[in-house]
Amino acid sequence: MFDIIYRIATRDDIPQIADLMLALNKTQGDDTRPAESALLEHLDRDYDAYIAEKNEKVVAACLGTKMFLPHMGLSRYDVMAIHVLDEFRRLGIAKELMKFTVKDQYDRGLRFFILQVLATNTSARRFYKKIGFAERDANFHRCVLAGSDLENYIENSNG
Repeated sequence: MFDIIYRIATRDDIPQIADLMLALNKTQGDDTRPAESALLEHLDRDYDAYIAEKNEKVVAACLGTKMFLPHMGLSRYDVMAIHVLDEFRRLGIAKELMKFTVKDQYDRGLRFFILQVLATNTSARRFYKKIGFAERDANFHRCVLAGSDLENYIENSNG
């Protein structure tokens, strides 16, 4: 499709993936560009990266991680981020990249896939539903312990 190549990312793709993640973060009001050194350190060990490229330019990336769920006795694949450059949107690239990602992980034995999306991101929710993801767990709330709350927790847990 449109001379787009879908493949597993390599270490050489990290600078372009970092740029894509910055673009994704900016859509959420955050100017954070992930450190390339951190992305390199954790690639393949803590997360997988899949890309779509055109003429050696990364135009989309899908990042995810595997997690074993001991209470269910199975592993799941968490899609942590997917982003397509603005000029390449609405061409079916996200759909094909997600299909490539899921197929690769399926071939590796995973049978359960999950992702999170902001409730207000209606276009992303429509996209995920259109490609087959079902919205579930409406009664679950995402709980986070980080930043100053984490520091306070640690300080108050020592006694």
